[in-house]
Amino acid sequence: MMELEPKKELNSIERGKLMSLYWTQRNEEVTACGHKWNKNGEPRNNCTDCWFAFFQTHGEFTQLAEKCFKEEGRAALVSFRGEKFVKQFLRFMRTLAVSLKGANE
Repeated sequence: MMELEPKKELNSIERGKLMSLYWTQRNEEVTACGHKWNKNGEPRNNCTDCWFAFFQTHGEFTQLAEKCFKEEGRAALVSFRGEKFVKQFLRFMRTLAVSLKGANE
């Protein structure tokens, strides 16, 4: 019958390499501002470039927010997502409106 060897204790360097490989989450960088952000969540700061990238990458969510804003109004969207979200959302929509207007002319 084969005997099993006891597991070797990991030293701090080996543990760090394994944590870096299997545990650490690597966040992407927004090219316009250089901030790192998690694509699955909202930006944590008030950087307009980060929020613009958020709304660009979450198209369905942006359309849902637009629908809510049109049907229920600003107050409903503030109660769902907060004032900071609504402020950045309106900036994003204004930017799109200006760029579309410029493209049509």
